Amino acid sequence: PNGSEIAVNQRGNIFRIQEKKLLFLEYFNQSDLNYLQRNGDYWYFSTKNRVFRKKGKSAEIIFEAPEHDRIRTLMIDKENRLWIGTQNGFYYSNSLAFTNYYDPVKLGNEVWGVVEDNDKNLWFASFGNGLTKYDGREFKRIESYKRVLNTDTFYIGSIKKSNGNLLF
Repeated sequence: PNGSEIAVNQRGNIFRIQEKKLLFLEYFNQSDLNYLQRNGDYWYFSTKNRVFRKKGKSAEIIFEAPEHDRIRTLMIDKENRLWIGTQNGFYYSNSLAFTNYYDPVKLGNEVWGVVEDNDKNLWFASFGNGLTKYDGREFKRIESYKRVLNTDTFYIGSIKKSNGNLLF
């Protein structure tokens, strides 16, 4: 949730793993909890096509993807913008108004991972269309990994390690 914690979903219970012990953090009354982010006092979490914001015991729906879409990832960047990767591009917001971005050529259609590097660049991992870097102005497809991986498919999951390295 904040880069130093590891959250584990077990029947709606969220734990932090610390020194080989599970410490209870929060309870979510959602059996289909998918993605989770913490920002200050708020938890952001998603189900198949909804994103919720929770503070204390109160949760509200803040985003609902179209019926045919599915949420694949959530990320809050250093500017407190919420990024939602879906099967049809991504949505982002710096308030509670969301903007959709869909460009299958530059980004791919299924955004399954998004992570921010130390220079505030965003990296999007897509299913079937590889990696794309966004520097705040333009999207650029990254091709260098193909020599090693021989694939354009990235699955769910992208993180930034404490040393700044990005993992997809």
